[in-house]
Amino acid sequence: MWRQLAGFGLFGAVVAALGATLSGGGGSVGGPDIWMAWGTGYTASFPADPTNSVLVAAGAGAVTGALVAGVLWAVGVRLAEPRGLRLVRVVGAGLIGVVVGLAPAIILLANAFAGDTGAEYPVLVIYAVSGVLGYVLVLAGIFGVLRLSGDAHARATVRTTAVALPIGAVLATGAGVGVAGWFGYTTTSPTWIATILVVTMVLAATFAVARAVAMRRRAEPVVP
Repeated sequence: MWRQLAGFGLFGAVVAALGATLSGGGGSVGGPDIWMAWGTGYTASFPADPTNSVLVAAGAGAVTGALVAGVLWAVGVRLAEPRGLRLVRVVGAGLIGVVVGLAPAIILLANAFAGDTGAEYPVLVIYAVSGVLGYVLVLAGIFGVLRLSGDAHARATVRTTAVALPIGAVLATGAGVGVAGWFGYTTTSPTWIATILVVTMVLAATFAVARAVAMRRRAEPVVP
């Protein structure tokens, strides 16, 4: 039951947060202002923090998703992954590998948006090394968690992920650029939140598809 609640809650939070940012509810352009007055006839406006709106939307989405999951459970609907799929572990290990491997490039990119041109750093080398490191860590992480679980499709999953990840990376990059373009390539919180959510969902789908394909392969003996 708790997995179903958590899964629906997480899905609801992601969808709500993404919807809030894409619809402009985050307040990145023309957002609502908070008006305050002091004394007679003197007023001042303060723009609302766009991050708060997104967080509120995410919280409401999480609660709604959890409630839907609870109702489905109460009426007898059980949503569970096929036995032995271990999709959460595969997706989690893959995303952690991406974050750790791409950390240098992410830091450099964040500094660039903050005004640091990074002229003193070998930018292209850092991007290339981060890409290779992320690729290797994703494959190593997925193989590690499946090997520890005694999974008979660990090697097949690594092979399918090795093929699918470059394609997923291109799709995730394209999706991220598209979302950032939707916001005019601004550096506001809604732009970052929406872009990160979309890229994460594309990569998670990539790992899930790779695992599903690998599960159709012949099981291999598990070497202790």
